[in-house]
Amino acid sequence: MSPLARFDADDRKRAEAALRESEEQWKAVFENNPAMYFMVDAAGSILSVNPFGAEQLGYSVEELIGWPVRNVFHEADRDAVQRNAAICFERPGQALRWELRKVRKGGEVIWVRETARATLIKNRPVLLIVCEDITEGKRAAEALREVQTELAHANRVAALGQLTASIAHEVNQPVAGVLSSAHAALRWIDQPDLEAARCALQRVIRDATRAADVIRGLRALVDKVPPRTESFDINEAIREVIDLTHGEAAKNGVSVEAQLAKGLPLIQGDRVQLQQVVLNLVINAIEAMTEPGDRPRDLMITTTTAEPDAVRVALQDTGPGLDASDPERLFEAFYTTKPGGLGIGLSICRSIVEAHGGQLSAAANTPQGSIFQFTIHTAGNRS
Repeated sequence: MSPLARFDADDRKRAEAALRESEEQWKAVFENNPAMYFMVDAAGSILSVNPFGAEQLGYSVEELIGWPVRNVFHEADRDAVQRNAAICFERPGQALRWELRKVRKGGEVIWVRETARATLIKNRPVLLIVCEDITEGKRAAEALREVQTELAHANRVAALGQLTASIAHEVNQPVAGVLSSAHAALRWIDQPDLEAARCALQRVIRDATRAADVIRGLRALVDKVPPRTESFDINEAIREVIDLTHGEAAKNGVSVEAQLAKGLPLIQGDRVQLQQVVLNLVINAIEAMTEPGDRPRDLMITTTTAEPDAVRVALQDTGPGLDASDPERLFEAFYTTKPGGLGIGLSICRSIVEAHGGQLSAAANTPQGSIFQFTIHTAGNRS
């Protein structure tokens, strides 16, 4: 054998050895890695799965090979699986991520975070998928949401507890009006004066409706209901809170004025939770202005449009104002400037607003007092 031929043979042997070593390393990574690996073809069939991935789903590798990949997903997520795969094949080389539910062989549902990328192997389009089990994280997040909901409800009940006497007054007034107008109607019927009786009965309807509105608003805020997303008029929601707190404001000599922009788009979110934010801010403003002093006691509530696709709600008071050096401390949990306060109201308010994709901030008012304002996305534009 010539030296050149011998060199070529040795070079080929080294290349083959390197290839075998590379294949063995890849096989070791594929079979022993504590992550779920799947390879899926364009028709959605599983071409390969590593032992860990099969084990996590309660199957053997052999059971999964050739199966439609959508079959290992929760029925409600199967359409999303097909859409995601189609997008990947439309964008070869681009990694995409999503979170969906898979179902183990025994029926247990697990959450996974998948990263997928389409590529060509031997001129055949395939989807390479890496899965991570995030079930525990999802459960922890759900538990945290439940705790936050409980805390928010407790805070809402506590806030309304402060208004008990005022709310009773708000209900008693129209009820007293109903009784007075009903007696008057009876007298006018006996007279008879049907026109006067009709006017008295109209006052009965008006006052009864007013009392029912107060009670309805109160029940909505007190009832422990799961968060719900709906489209609603923020101005109407604010007016209901103003009605609930009217007695408390009057008792403390606080003048409440509302300048609510007309024609605002509907808000997208949980009406009760956002009313809780306004309720907390109104109560805080009233309490701040009850401190001794000759300053005016005015609360202005305004709504305006905010860009992009949002509405801004602002409450301006003439109280003692904020600590200008660090207004953000007000939103820290358990920080309070009130004697006997828990320091959770503003923290909960910020959590609610941020959960709606908005922002809640505080600043000094001019010439005195403070401004609390938050933004909320309009219906169809929540991010």
